[in-house]
Amino acid sequence: MEQYVNISADSGRNPSEGRENCQSKTGKSKVYKLVGVSFGLLCIIQSALNVALRLKTTAFSNNSNHIFSSNVTLISSSDINALLLKNDQLANNISELEARNSHLIHVNEMLNVQLQQLRNENSRLMDRFSKQEQKCPICDPGWRTYMSSCYQLSTEKRNWRSANDDCISKGAHLLIINDEMEKDVLYIFGYETVWIGLRRQQNVWTWVDKSMFNNPQGIYQPPGNERRNCVIALQDQSHYVDLSSAVCREPHYWVCEKEPK
Repeated sequence: MEQYVNISADSGRNPSEGRENCQSKTGKSKVYKLVGVSFGLLCIIQSALNVALRLKTTAFSNNSNHIFSSNVTLISSSDINALLLKNDQLANNISELEARNSHLIHVNEMLNVQLQQLRNENSRLMDRFSKQEQKCPICDPGWRTYMSSCYQLSTEKRNWRSANDDCISKGAHLLIINDEMEKDVLYIFGYETVWIGLRRQQNVWTWVDKSMFNNPQGIYQPPGNERRNCVIALQDQSHYVDLSSAVCREPHYWVCEKEPK
């Protein structure tokens, strides 16, 4: 009968296998510890991130509330209404300025036309004055020299026809006013009301030399039913001369005009 010997369970194993098992357990233990430490660090980092994120969120929320409050204050309904009203006022101002500018442009154009007319008139008068200076007119005794003509004021009053006949007998004619400048001759004789060589024939105002009068509207028509076919020149103390129609049989002084010798 064989004798039974109790042998340890490890006795049949290879010693190297025992060491491997020990090393394996030790390595696993180190991994577990490393995982634990890493997990702990992750928890700490996560907590730190959570705290930082919360702080940033709170700060952003506060800033957002401040900005929102500021925006609400800047664009309140009253501010919007004020801006709209201001915009309407500016639009109205622009329209008024455009209308005023258009009016000023029109006025400027009219003034330019008048200025050109005055320049033409001035040039014409200068030419006339130059020619008159060259003529050196000589008038008869008792006649007044003015520009290029001779003038004489009557010493009595007569009706228009008699006054015209007197001028014709002297080789002259009743005063013909060719332009505004010739009215100045009346200043020489003072403030008298005088007959001039203008009358109405067949409803047409003509001078005694048969030329047409170009400004019928410039003759004042006194009220009344009498027919006023002759014209008198009236001069006030400010030397302003008006033309007025008059009844031809009225007695007035008169001015004769003729060319110099």
